[in-house]
Amino acid sequence: MKKKKKKKKGIGKFTIVDDKKVTGSDVGSNFFLTIDQIGQPRAKCVTELLKSLNEFVEADYLEKDPVSLINENDKFFSQFNVIIASNMQEKDLIKLNKICTNENIILVSLKTNGLFGILRSYSPEHTIIDAHPENVTDYRLDRPFQALVDYCKHFDFSKMTVVEHSHMPFIVILYQCLEQFKSRHNGEMPKSYAERNELKEIIKSLRLNDDEENFDEAEKSIFKACKATTIPSQLKEMFCDAKCTNINENSSSFWIIINAFADFAERQGCLPHSGIIPDMKSDTEKYVELQNVYRKKFQEDFCEIREKVNTTLAQINRPINSISDDQIITMIKNASSLRVIRYRTLEDEFVNQPNIPLIAQSFNEEPNNMVYYILFRAVDKFYETHYRYPGIYYQQKYNI
Repeated sequence: MKKKKKKKKGIGKFTIVDDKKVTGSDVGSNFFLTIDQIGQPRAKCVTELLKSLNEFVEADYLEKDPVSLINENDKFFSQFNVIIASNMQEKDLIKLNKICTNENIILVSLKTNGLFGILRSYSPEHTIIDAHPENVTDYRLDRPFQALVDYCKHFDFSKMTVVEHSHMPFIVILYQCLEQFKSRHNGEMPKSYAERNELKEIIKSLRLNDDEENFDEAEKSIFKACKATTIPSQLKEMFCDAKCTNINENSSSFWIIINAFADFAERQGCLPHSGIIPDMKSDTEKYVELQNVYRKKFQEDFCEIREKVNTTLAQINRPINSISDDQIITMIKNASSLRVIRYRTLEDEFVNQPNIPLIAQSFNEEPNNMVYYILFRAVDKFYETHYRYPGIYYQQKYNI
C-alpha cells in the first residue's frame, strides 16, 4: 500500500499488512526473505528488507489479517492512494473494491499460480493528461487566426530572391496556395482527393526549381493542412460529463480546467492552441517570426483559460494558486489527447454484469489469454466452496 503524501516522484511511504509468519516455503519463493527469518512476522521481515532498497522511503507494517481489517476497520485504508492486494479471494476483493471506490483509491489485484499471473487494476476515475502523442499538428489553416493571416499575407513570392523563395516556411506557402484554391471554390477548403491534387498543382506552380525543400514539405503536408480543426469526440463527451458541468468545492483541478476548455470551445469553436509548430526548412529569422505568431496565439488562449479557471476557483472558494499555470499549460499542450477512464467495479465484473459476449469472442482469438482468466476465476470459486486450492489436501498424509 502506498500512503498519501505530498506529490513526489516515486513512492513516499508504504505499509505491508500481513499476519503470517515466515515459512520455509516463503524463503524459497521470496528473495526478500532468508532462512534465519523463519518463524518471524512476515510483514516485519519484508518491510525491513524493502526499506533497505531506498532509505528515503518511509516504511511501516501491520501484523493483522488483511481480510479481518477489511471487515472490521475500513477507515484504515483511507490513508492510502494505492492498495495492492496479493492473492485475495473474490468476495474479499469486492469488499475492498467498495472501500476504494468510496475513498477514491486505486486498487491493484495480483494473483499468481505457478508461472502464471493475472493483474486487475481499478480506479474510480483515471485521467490521462500526457499520453505522449506523436506528430500532433495544428496549423489552423482552415480557420486561421488574424495574426497568422497578417503574417502570411505580407509575403510576395513574385518579388523574392531565389534564396528567400527557397527558405519561406511551408506554412506560409500552404496558406497562400489555399487562398488561391478557396478563391476558385467559394471559400471552401479542399475536401476530396481531386481537390487536394488541385492544391498540389497550385503549390507546384509557385516553384522556381525542383530542389526547393520547403515546397516539398508543403506538398507532403497538404492532407494535414486540409484537415478540419475539430474538437475530438472524447473531449466532447468530457464537456457533457456531470463532473464538468457541475463544478463544486470537491472538483479536481482536471475537471475545473476541462470546464474552462468547454467554455472556450463554446465561444471559439475550437480548442486553445498549443503554440507548437514542427521544424521546417526555413531561415532562422522567418522560422522564429512564425514561431512567435503561434506562441502569441497560445499565450492569448492560455490567458482566457486562466481567467475562466480563476473565476471558477473564486466561485467555489478555492485559492487561485491551487491550480498552477503549469497545470493549465500542460493540459493545453495535450488537449487533443486528454482522456478519462472509468473502470468497472469488481462486483460488476464478477457478479452483476460479467461481459459474457467479450469472453466468448476472446476464445476465437490467438493467443487466447482468456483461458487463464477463466482458470483463475475457477480456482477462486473452488477455494470459496472447499476452503482449499485444487490438488491440495490438508488432512491427507502420504507415505513415501
